[in-house]
Amino acid sequence: DRLLIPKIREAIVTRKFMFVGDGSKQMNCVYIDDLADITLLADSAAHANGQAYNVTDGTQTKLRDFIALIAESLQLPMPERKVPPALAIAGCYTSEHVARFLHVKKAPLMNISRLRFLYYNQYYSIDKARRELGYAPRFTYRDGLPPTIAWATGSTRAEPVGQR
Repeated sequence: DRLLIPKIREAIVTRKFMFVGDGSKQMNCVYIDDLADITLLADSAAHANGQAYNVTDGTQTKLRDFIALIAESLQLPMPERKVPPALAIAGCYTSEHVARFLHVKKAPLMNISRLRFLYYNQYYSIDKARRELGYAPRFTYRDGLPPTIAWATGSTRAEPVGQR
């Protein structure tokens, strides 16, 4: 991940990170080794041709827990600032329309894409991948996030914390 982790790190360091609502929205994570595993499983299964599969670590991860692990791994304070959802939604749409009107090339700080990540539940079932391909994720976000952060920040640690 060359975008998300560095952006979150920067927002935490500069104290600009804010949760939209209480941070309880659900999100999905997948470690690169699990992504490689399911790619190989799908490649070797003729019935997978033309099918779509959700690929996650199989956990129901709250954004607050995800951000807490990033902050802890980087030895940074946990962000506590919150913005009410209605204000965030209105701000995103307004800033995007203003940016479009002014022909701004760079996306506004608060935009619809970030709002989706920060507020809307994005939990997807991997039941079909389990059932049809025998997919069984080996790493949770808690296992894979520390080495991902280390890689993204140029540290030497490169192995997952543990395996299930």
